[in-house]
Amino acid sequence: MNLIKINKNFEINLLDLIPIHYLIRLINKDFVEVYYKTNGRGNSPKPFRLPKKIAIDELFMEGISMYIGDGKLSTDLNHLEFTSKDKDMLKFMFKFFSRKI
Repeated sequence: MNLIKINKNFEINLLDLIPIHYLIRLINKDFVEVYYKTNGRGNSPKPFRLPKKIAIDELFMEGISMYIGDGKLSTDLNHLEFTSKDKDMLKFMFKFFSRKI
């Protein structure tokens, strides 16, 4: 059986997903800083850095698959976690989070 590899450039434009009341600061042509100011008491959260676009490629699909298998969202819903004894898996997930997220 021959497999046909279709090469399409799929991307997620993160700027389209950011809520309208958030503030966006351009860092460079590829990254933005996203934050918001709280109303009332308390400090505003620290800004976080995001790529403008995420390519849906082999690295992205492998990383999401591994995260579904061995990752989790923390109980406070603010932190991603990935746990493994396999050093190669940890290196891969570090590369995935560093390059894609």
